[in-house]
Amino acid sequence: MKHGQTHTPVILLLEDRLSDDSRFIRQWLSDSRYMTCEAQSAFEVLEEISDFTTRERPDVIILNVESSNNDLRSIRDIVKLGSDDPDPAIICMTHSCESPGADDFFAPNARLVAARLEKLIPGAQAMSN
Repeated sequence: MKHGQTHTPVILLLEDRLSDDSRFIRQWLSDSRYMTCEAQSAFEVLEEISDFTTRERPDVIILNVESSNNDLRSIRDIVKLGSDDPDPAIICMTHSCESPGADDFFAPNARLVAARLEKLIPGAQAMSN
């Protein structure tokens, strides 16, 4: 965990890893202030969130999914059961949403993903105020 980091990593679900939107958000994240990593499964996400042996944890964990609508609930359940965080922050970058829950955030574009990340992970300037 970074010195002074007070947040749990945000999980970003990306549908269609080869889409222009997915490539753009990956590039934007690599150029941003956020430390990111990619996970191959919900269990790898859990490992990243709960690994206290490393000095730094990622701010954002990217997980590629077939469908946010189909995968969100199982990912949330796995992370809730295996970590100390009762309500992990998950952003679904998707253009459609069948039935969002009250605590789910669906973003159809990178602008909304960026705005949500800024709200969840305030910059150093905002934290010093």
